[in-house]
Amino acid sequence: MCGGRSRSPEVPTISTTLSPDAATTPDTAQALLFDCDGTLVDSVAAWEQAWIRALAEYGVPITSDWYRARAGLSPRDLVHAAERDAGAPLDLDVVLARGIALYVDSAATVRPNQPVLEVARTHHGRVPLAVVSGGPRSGVDAALAAVGARHLFDHVITIDDVSRGKPAPDLYLRALEVLGRTARSCLAYEDSDEGLRAAAAAGIPVIDVRRGTVASAP
Repeated sequence: MCGGRSRSPEVPTISTTLSPDAATTPDTAQALLFDCDGTLVDSVAAWEQAWIRALAEYGVPITSDWYRARAGLSPRDLVHAAERDAGAPLDLDVVLARGIALYVDSAATVRPNQPVLEVARTHHGRVPLAVVSGGPRSGVDAALAAVGARHLFDHVITIDDVSRGKPAPDLYLRALEVLGRTARSCLAYEDSDEGLRAAAAAGIPVIDVRRGTVASAP
């Protein structure tokens, strides 16, 4: 995803309690998979300002509302959407590089989502843990470093590793391949509709951290 999610800059209180009928729980899963932006970290403000500034520099102004309605998109899809809505051609690679660089420069402002990070801390060393993010690797690495969490994860899968971002299942399918696990033996944590659909399309049980329940794809 392009980094942020549709949530306030203030770190929310997130429940990670599973519904009673969940077949897979953190204690029974053979691997745990975590989205990054909006799930492990609250980075919406940093990503929002990075894309507002980058697109404005190339003549395509966007608003906060416009960005937040599309925050679940990959960076490439976000820039494509801005180009389409503005009716103005953009040098995609140049704008992408600028937006990502601006975000990395501001990553120190990212804040941890402690309840979700606590799940990772609790199960670190018991089962493999992976980050499965639609954001770019440089942005994910910067965010995890900012909250001191990179050491918790055995693998980091990002949009740089696949051709399609969420809601396509590619990121999660790649994670299953790397982990050597079956879909039903894993549990994912997500905070966006795009992420929920991606995990569900890969056959992975997924917790919607906005609600604290095992989710069906919206």
